[in-house]
Amino acid sequence: MIFLLTFIRICENCNLEDVVSNTKPYDTVVVKKGVYFVKNLVIDKPLTLIGENWPILDGRKEGEILIITGDSVIVKGFVFKNTRFGFIKDFSALRVKNCKGCVVEGNKFLNNMWAMYWENSEGGVIRNNYINGGEVKGLGTYSGNGIHLWHCKKILIENNTVTGHRDGIYFEFVDSSTIRGNISFKNARYGLHFMYSNGNEFYDNGFYENGAVAVMYSKGFKIFHNKFEKHWGGTGYGIFLKDVYYGEIFENTFYKNTVGMLFDNANGIKVINNVFLNNGYALKIWASSGNDTIMHNDFIGNSFDVSVNNRFVEVLFEKNYYDTYDGYDIDRDGFGDVPHRLVRLFSVIMDIVPATSILLKSPLQQVLENIEKFFPTIIPSLVEDKMPSMEVINYGNNRGRKSKQVLRKKMGFKKHKFGFPKG
Repeated sequence: MIFLLTFIRICENCNLEDVVSNTKPYDTVVVKKGVYFVKNLVIDKPLTLIGENWPILDGRKEGEILIITGDSVIVKGFVFKNTRFGFIKDFSALRVKNCKGCVVEGNKFLNNMWAMYWENSEGGVIRNNYINGGEVKGLGTYSGNGIHLWHCKKILIENNTVTGHRDGIYFEFVDSSTIRGNISFKNARYGLHFMYSNGNEFYDNGFYENGAVAVMYSKGFKIFHNKFEKHWGGTGYGIFLKDVYYGEIFENTFYKNTVGMLFDNANGIKVINNVFLNNGYALKIWASSGNDTIMHNDFIGNSFDVSVNNRFVEVLFEKNYYDTYDGYDIDRDGFGDVPHRLVRLFSVIMDIVPATSILLKSPLQQVLENIEKFFPTIIPSLVEDKMPSMEVINYGNNRGRKSKQVLRKKMGFKKHKFGFPKG
């Protein structure tokens, strides 16, 4: 089958809705630089819409801007701004409904309630977009999400930057999709949030200064080669795992989070070859979690490496590196000859009486840590690493060749292009 492609150029004074309605399937519309008032414009057929020199599609806060209901629509090179705001309807700058094979690439989304809202769609691509809801007030309750997917599958989200929304990227009932190479920072609630979504993977992303990253009610996920940095506060988690099963989390960096990872009914999770650096708690594990494996990770500079809410947790710690380990390696096999107990007495006290956190790093904390060395039975003996590594495993990609002395010299971080440090 052969399609005859028509190229249509329009000027600033043309009505974009009239032009789109007069196109044929698989036409290409090139929109020249200018400001276009667009409200609820529907594209219901295969069409390529290309912006030349960043034309602005302005919703003037009256409604949504662009609604795609046809397959194989491509949208590139536009500025979407000023959707309507409200609590009854989720007003979005670009809505994709019941579509296959749509591509949204190289656009800017500014001052919208929801930037993108995809629903009941498959095989789409969201790539190289800049999304900023920065003028939105009351982000936690009033703003929507940057990239929102509901009931979708096989979607690629790649190389986008998202900031200033409630959640940067949100999945609900989304399967077999990939999130890679994105930057999600300074979003009010979650940099990434997915629920009831299975078989997804995300890698090579950076999550900075959001509330947290949350993976909930999902299974069969892979999380690797990401950076989770500076998620501070009462819910400041690098990753919050809630009611999840059979996930793999490997080769990530968790830096300066209140909690690197929280396990809440997280089962069958493998945490391997990650770096937990300068967090408040590297790991918090609740007794509802089980059959988890924590192996070959680096725990460096954390206030507490591990906290549990029960003396008996079904989690295997093995062959991790801890800068707090004071044991010895007589047989020189690279692993400590005595187990490393992971839960500190002061962390137990803080969990029971949170106000004692003001004594963190105080002489009293040091006194308690000295007491527990003489009376080790006061901390959970089953939460221990029987074979702690004597050398750093992952930090700096050194693969176990850095001594503690070299490590301390290497603690300075380079600056990320957004101003956040990276290893």
